[in-house]
Amino acid sequence: MWTRRRRVFPPRDTTPTLAGKRELNKGQWEERILRSTAASAEAVDFAGVAQVALLRRHLRQHRPETVALLTSLPPSELDATAWLAANRATWGIENGLHQRLDQSHREDECRVRLPRSMRVLGVIRRFSISLFIHWRSQQKKPRHKTTTDFMAAMDAEYHRTPCVCCVPVAPPSKPLP
Repeated sequence: MWTRRRRVFPPRDTTPTLAGKRELNKGQWEERILRSTAASAEAVDFAGVAQVALLRRHLRQHRPETVALLTSLPPSELDATAWLAANRATWGIENGLHQRLDQSHREDECRVRLPRSMRVLGVIRRFSISLFIHWRSQQKKPRHKTTTDFMAAMDAEYHRTPCVCCVPVAPPSKPLP
């Protein structure tokens, strides 16, 4: 029995309207193929559309999933390869900052609804995430440090350790007026 499959046909060439990529996604091979075409707002009943695309994602053990995408950029400014890369990059925000906010601060469960209060809480949460990232970069094994470790370091007994992140390294040479 063959341990590896050989391709009978070579992979398709990338064109301005067709792009594909095979990459690791959470430890599994994922194949993503994007086929785009120019469109008008009248044709798709969506204002400002210049291009539409179908993105087919297939993880090894799951059924293929097809998603429709719309953009206001014409094909001359956004070809299929760039659109495929941009689509992948959009999840970086959700997996980075927003996941930290959801996990450590339970932002999705927050019941505050007043706009000013939401803004103030958002600034405080993002500031604490920034402090955590700076604190983690100063640790011996930063990959093994979590927000729980950071919160423990901010405990009453150790309150000075995280606050070192907030003060300047050297005081200003002249006193402030």
